[in-house]
Amino acid sequence: MELAEQLPGAQILNEDGSNREFLLSEGMESTEAFVALTNIDEENVLLTLFAKKHSNGKLVTKVNRLEFDDILAGLDLGSVVYPKYMTCDYIV
Repeated sequence: MELAEQLPGAQILNEDGSNREFLLSEGMESTEAFVALTNIDEENVLLTLFAKKHSNGKLVTKVNRLEFDDILAGLDLGSVVYPKYMTCDYIV
C-alpha cells in the first residue's frame, strides 16, 4: 500500500513471485521495469532471469550475499543491488 501511494503511476504487485502464470498474466511482456526484492538471493536471480526472457524492461536484482558477485556479474541481471554495499557507502 505504501509503495502504491508513493508511486501512483506504477503497478505494484504483491503476490508469490515464483508464480510464473501470474507474472505473465499481469503483463510482464510489456513492463517497463522488473524488481526482484525477496529475501532469498537465488529466487531473486531466477526471477530476474525469467523476467529477462519475457520482458525488455529494466531489471533490478537485490542480492544480500557478496560471495558470488563475480558469477552474478556474468549473468546480465541488470542492476544488481547489494544492501551491504549501500549501507557501507552511506556510513562512509
